[in-house]
Amino acid sequence: MTDLISTNAPVIAIVILIGLFIAFALEKYPPEVTATVAAALFIVLGLVPGDQVMAAFSNSAPITIGAMFIISGALVRTGVLDAMAHLVIGRAQSRPILAIAIFLAATVAASAFMNNTPVVLVLIPVVIRLAHSLGFAPTRLLIPLSYAAILGGTCTLIGTSTNILVDGIAREGGLEAFSIFEIAPVGLTVAIVGSVTMLVLGKFLLPERGQKGIEAEASETVFLSEITVLPNFPGVDQPLGTLVEFQRPGIRITGVRKAGVISRNDLDAYVIQKGEVVIVQATTSELLTLAEIKGLRVGLRRSVELEPGADVQIVEAILAPSRWHTGVRISDLALGRRAGVRVLGAFRHGHIPGSDLSSVRLRPSDKLLLEGSAEGFAELARSGDAVSITEPSARAFRRRQAPVAIAALVAIVALAALNVMPIGLLALVGVAGILLLRCIDGDEAWASIDGSILVLIFAMLIIGAGLETTGAVELIVSVLEPYLSGLPPLATLFAVYFIASILTETVTNNAVAVVFTPIVISLATQLGIDPRPFVVAVMFAASASFATPIGYQTNTLVYGAGNYKFVDFLKIGVPMNLIVGITSVLSISIFFPL
Repeated sequence: MTDLISTNAPVIAIVILIGLFIAFALEKYPPEVTATVAAALFIVLGLVPGDQVMAAFSNSAPITIGAMFIISGALVRTGVLDAMAHLVIGRAQSRPILAIAIFLAATVAASAFMNNTPVVLVLIPVVIRLAHSLGFAPTRLLIPLSYAAILGGTCTLIGTSTNILVDGIAREGGLEAFSIFEIAPVGLTVAIVGSVTMLVLGKFLLPERGQKGIEAEASETVFLSEITVLPNFPGVDQPLGTLVEFQRPGIRITGVRKAGVISRNDLDAYVIQKGEVVIVQATTSELLTLAEIKGLRVGLRRSVELEPGADVQIVEAILAPSRWHTGVRISDLALGRRAGVRVLGAFRHGHIPGSDLSSVRLRPSDKLLLEGSAEGFAELARSGDAVSITEPSARAFRRRQAPVAIAALVAIVALAALNVMPIGLLALVGVAGILLLRCIDGDEAWASIDGSILVLIFAMLIIGAGLETTGAVELIVSVLEPYLSGLPPLATLFAVYFIASILTETVTNNAVAVVFTPIVISLATQLGIDPRPFVVAVMFAASASFATPIGYQTNTLVYGAGNYKFVDFLKIGVPMNLIVGITSVLSISIFFPL
């Protein structure tokens, strides 16, 4: 059996590879699961030596990708990305077309220096709100958001995990490492042509579909709450309209309560005094941010103080159907006396639950934002008052640390461009800095890493090593060479690009990058052509995937958010693939002469 496997190792490796691609296309299992099973087959059948399996885990590309995910997470936590998005929305009403153009351009720019997957994830609810503010169906803007992020990711080495991965594999294949801006001339050309194509074709090919299945509100719950101004608040005796703490996009002031009387007129000019209560509707993140400001108390007063050193937690609780608390005001609920829990906010789907937080009369399925100890929430769960008690995904913004996060990203880009240190090491140092300076907590940092992508990459690196070891790469090249050897170098480059592009539309882009990069290096070497342009072609072909919702992660994200049909991507994606592909190949031939 062993002799049979060793004799036919290249063929067996190719059969496993074909089966892997078919499994990717069928999507019966997640890509990382399918790739892990294929990698296990390579190991069990002895198609890849143990030392090469372990060497795959020393590849710098996955570490760099993970570090850049954390940097992106820090930019989200410090409110940088949120501020940029709301800046555009704030100008959308007066000049809508310009606002959309600026928004997409900003997405391209952000995706050039951040991993584009978290960029799209954060901006989806912003785009939906932008579309509604302009009277558009969100389906007109969500696909362009994904495409803009894809185009931006091709502009630098760190814009997408695919570029970092291809660079790492190319270095293992003997090529000189790519600098961070080496592909930028090609990327910028492609981004400009692709953006113009998207704007022109989008008018005719993007669907104008209703809002069914699309959440038009913010991605976070908007709670009714009240903020008590304490004597040590620095904004005492100042108009509300001048206080930046209350002027965030996620906060809407609805009144000010003084001595039981609520004022609702000319609130921007209202001079706030100590002891007064500002009534707001705000997102979870903004409420938690306000709660950390000295001199402000969010929510109702705590009736029972917690023990010193108690571990205070924030949860969202949905009220259970119960006669005894239906119609009861929140201020009379006595959660504090019974469980040591304080109410920070209340939410009711489709309605404002009350004139202020204290007067809200509860109904089943109301959602409350609560603060308390673990023991208090355990008591709340035992009492049956809540059917669901969960930790909110949102956290307070750390806007004071925003300059630190921005400085870390700028330093990584600048020092990498100057070749001071490899990008992977710079990213690790940057992560250390943002963790030390509290831009993001450790648990959030690790949660911001997309583990499925890293597992997929490691599995594909093992498979790639197996293809090299067994001679499968040489076998594939020997089959392709007769068809390509007689072609001009430019035609060969076109062939390589569009083969990789077609594969990317049916299977995951990182898998194509890992498998195809060593093949094109060997192919170019045997044809006597510089392999560098072909490696760049793989970078762009494996990233610039527009025609299906499964070809690239950002397409998959907007596919679900926009309630799109598969054919929606085909209509605009196929022309985008052709135009961007032709532009990419011609640009590569100019900036990386064949």
